[in-house]
Amino acid sequence: MDVQMPLKACWKYYQKLWDNQTFVIGSEDDEEAFLYGLERFPRLRIVTVTPAAHGWLFAPLYETPMIRVFPYGFNYPIPRGWHCDPDDSQVVEPLPWSEATEDYKELWRGARIVLRLLSQAEKHNVSELSFDSKQLFTGLNFSILDRSCEEYNQFTAIMKRPGFRRLHLSLLTGSSGYWTGLQSGLFNEAISLAKELTHIHLPTTFDNGSGSLIRDLPIPLKEVLPSKEWPNLSHLTFSRFSVDTSELLDILKLAPSSLQPLDLKCIEFPFDEMRWTGLLERMREELDWAKRDQSLKPTVTTAMEGHRRWPRRFIELSDEVASFLYGCGENPLNGADTRSPKEGYWTNLDLFEAEYTRPNVNFQYLKKLGIIC
Repeated sequence: MDVQMPLKACWKYYQKLWDNQTFVIGSEDDEEAFLYGLERFPRLRIVTVTPAAHGWLFAPLYETPMIRVFPYGFNYPIPRGWHCDPDDSQVVEPLPWSEATEDYKELWRGARIVLRLLSQAEKHNVSELSFDSKQLFTGLNFSILDRSCEEYNQFTAIMKRPGFRRLHLSLLTGSSGYWTGLQSGLFNEAISLAKELTHIHLPTTFDNGSGSLIRDLPIPLKEVLPSKEWPNLSHLTFSRFSVDTSELLDILKLAPSSLQPLDLKCIEFPFDEMRWTGLLERMREELDWAKRDQSLKPTVTTAMEGHRRWPRRFIELSDEVASFLYGCGENPLNGADTRSPKEGYWTNLDLFEAEYTRPNVNFQYLKKLGIIC
């Protein structure tokens, strides 16, 4: 912070960036540039769209050509894109896509360009598509998948392309547990077209801090996920889901033996008093994973926000879960607490700062370790 640019210089540089962006959007040069890349890079496999490219101040997530040439110490408002809270601190409620204005839809300009061109361009080999919010409280407006529309039709066209294998789909569902937008059958119908799918990541913006049972209704996993259509599924991630424990277990029982990583992040269990503890105990008792050869045992990773909620930071646990599921370790999760495990377990991480790692202990112990002052 001591070497940041003078405020006037920052403002002048920021205004230049803003003017350039306005020109690019007005001329549609961004769309032409993406199409140019699709046509000239036949080996391109992965396309990622994210509102988090700028990361955090002085800690960009992606060092794009534009970000790399920022003057040293440039202090600027972090742009997010998509529909989100300016402070990254709370969930915004999505508007129904069928009633939305074009200006509102343009909040997802990059995502719409990608959907349109990947569905229409014939000569490309993109097999992995990621709309990744990086755990920010945003995502694609999930009402796109509620009823047929131009963007939904484009999405389905991409799903049924031969060789499509990986989907990361962050969804702006609002903070409530009303999952009607995913129960129309259209979402299930679309993703079931990806017969060769191996990886699927499904984060939502459901706020598991809500205490209302009405808002905490579980998502009907069996209605949403066409598990039987993915015989080669190897990686499954649920993030910010409200689930019924028995239904989640049924999904896992149907999973093929190829499933390796299973990531469960910020999950809420409205009808199970034991919540995380009960889930792990039932996984150990009801699944046959412990009997498999070591190489075929799925790696289960769980994540929580912690009681000191902070955007982009979370607590992650994997080794201790494996020790409990497949060995003689104790259950590291703490009964009905869905925010944090037992103290001393897990590691605190930051999605935007890879070097930020801290043990899950109290402030006094962090001071003793010399991590904080």
